[in-house]
Amino acid sequence: MFWPFASRGSRVDTVTPPVPTPALDYAAYSTNDVTVTVWLPERLLTALDVISAETNTSRPDVIRALLFEHLHGRAELARLHAWARNRAAVEPGIRFSNKRYPIDREANVRMLGKSAADLKLELPSPMKAGLAALVRAEGLGLSDGIRKVLVLRLLGAPFHARWQAAVGLVPAEARLREAQP
Repeated sequence: MFWPFASRGSRVDTVTPPVPTPALDYAAYSTNDVTVTVWLPERLLTALDVISAETNTSRPDVIRALLFEHLHGRAELARLHAWARNRAAVEPGIRFSNKRYPIDREANVRMLGKSAADLKLELPSPMKAGLAALVRAEGLGLSDGIRKVLVLRLLGAPFHARWQAAVGLVPAEARLREAQP
C-alpha cells in the first residue's frame, strides 16, 4: 500500500538487512492447512470487497495479509512478499493460494450490520496459533478476535473504539464462569 497523493518516490535505493528479530519460517506461511469459520457482517464484507477489487486479490487473501500484518508488522509482510517473489522466480511452477461471550448484540448489529456470511478462512497453522494466543490474552474466541482485527484494520481505530464502547466489555464474572471446566 502507498499514499495516493505522494509527491516524490522513495529516497532509498537499497534495503539494508533488518535488525535481527526472531526469524519467521516463511515457508510455514505458504500453506493454508487449517480452517477457521468467521461470521462477517455486511459492513466488513463491503470493506473487504473494496480492498479486494482495488488489489485484485481474493477476500481470503486480503484477510490473511491483514492478519499477518497484525501479528508481525508491515515490514515483515513486505519481507514475506519479497520472499514469495524470490521463491516464485526460483521455482516458476509455484502458485500461491488463492466460544461466545455476552455482548450487546443490538449494538453490534447497529454498528456493523447483521452477520451476513460465514467465511471459511483457510490459514497457515502458525498464523492461527499466533492469533489464538493474542485473542486468548484478551479473553476472546478466535472468530471474535479475527472480527475485531478486521474492524480495526478495515474500518479504522476511531470506529473500532466506538464499536467496542457500544458493544461493552465482557463482564469479569462471565470470563470466570467460562474459564471453569
